[in-house]
Amino acid sequence: MKLFNSHSFSFRSIFLISVSFVLSLVLLPARACAQSTPEMIDFVVHCTKGGKNLSGATVTVLKNNFVQIAQKTTGVLGRAEFELPFGYDYKITFSAPGCIDMFEEVKGSTIPRNLIDIFPKYKGEIPFFEPGDISIRKESFKNAFNKIIFDGRNSMMDDLPYMQKFTSEVMVSKEEQEKIFKAQAQELNNDKQKEIEAKEKARKEKEAKEK
Repeated sequence: MKLFNSHSFSFRSIFLISVSFVLSLVLLPARACAQSTPEMIDFVVHCTKGGKNLSGATVTVLKNNFVQIAQKTTGVLGRAEFELPFGYDYKITFSAPGCIDMFEEVKGSTIPRNLIDIFPKYKGEIPFFEPGDISIRKESFKNAFNKIIFDGRNSMMDDLPYMQKFTSEVMVSKEEQEKIFKAQAQELNNDKQKEIEAKEKARKEKEAKEK
């Protein structure tokens, strides 16, 4: 069910105004009950790899970081969509074959409980990385790569200071990448040289035995 819908919002508003005029005393308990019922965050992610849609990625939702409440696998469009009740924090994990496991946090508890007539929507693009990608520090993904918070009005938004801090930590500069590349090339050359030397040693030992 799509909760981010202007028609359902208008219907609810008109309904509450109309019946409250006639049956205000009857509806007081019902209103109190409605306010304690969590609404939903329409949460959408677009998984990509190398700038292209990533199918086959697994997206898992953990309520309060521990209890799994939903899991979806992306299709050809790389999309996964969930409805997350207000009042709870969530850990959203992302995994795909041959890619680094990642997670982000959704701070649903930051939405005031009295805001029952808002329908916050969040949409984010999630780039996946291979473990051998030297442009990123894979150990950084032990921490959440993003935190999503209430914007104080009617939507969810990225915690920009946190995201900027994480980005600065996870990204490897071009200078560092060149050093890593040279080190990897040197290591490869060393391995090849050792292999050549081992073969030459084995050849000489074989010749010595034949003499």
